Amino acid sequence: MFTLKIILIIVKWMILFLGGGSINKKGIFTEFKGMRSEIKIYLFIIAMTALGLAFSNDVISNYFKDAYNVNAYQRGLIEFPREMPGLLCILAMSMLSFLTDIRISILAQVLSLVGITVLGFVTPNFSIMLVFVFINSLGMHLSFPLQDSIGMSLADPKKVGKRMGQFKGVTTAFQMLGAIIVFIGFRKGFFSFTSPVKYIFLLSGFLFFIVLILFIYLDKHVTGSGHHQNKFK
Repeated sequence: MFTLKIILIIVKWMILFLGGGSINKKGIFTEFKGMRSEIKIYLFIIAMTALGLAFSNDVISNYFKDAYNVNAYQRGLIEFPREMPGLLCILAMSMLSFLTDIRISILAQVLSLVGITVLGFVTPNFSIMLVFVFINSLGMHLSFPLQDSIGMSLADPKKVGKRMGQFKGVTTAFQMLGAIIVFIGFRKGFFSFTSPVKYIFLLSGFLFFIVLILFIYLDKHVTGSGHHQNKFK
């Protein structure tokens, strides 16, 4: 209970300090109530995304070591499918330029969800594992350059700076929350990379699924409201 209170206090103050809210008990809630619905949805999206990445991308190096006991040579091989999507996403963005940023993000979430969920349920041989690492990494690299673009397109032109600060504040707060959960989870034995099922990856996949649903809802909401949707260029 004490740990939970500490976590909640950290999240609240991180959002207040980094998100541009006033430092008082009602400031954050007053600010949230005054936001348009699509901004609220996007805040939930970036919060769940930050947690999902904390439970997958931020700990995947530990997964390679614990689940596969990789040596230095194998660790070098792993970096190829992990980082190659960073280059391929330029080509992918060009091929998907007919879609809006939100719809590309929907596709990216599907890739991230599939890749990390499979690794959560099974421990495939090394070569097959690299395939799903590539799929997950491609989804992440597709989504990274779109986060700011979507946030700016949703924000009021007169509040772009403030909204971007709030988005970054929420991201940082939930990254920190995720790190605390990861530390406690492994320390207490709730998470393990040597078990047949990697529950931390399944939790990440569940969060990516929530993000996917929220993006689909956001796409319908923005389209229905006539709000202009950016296309990544």
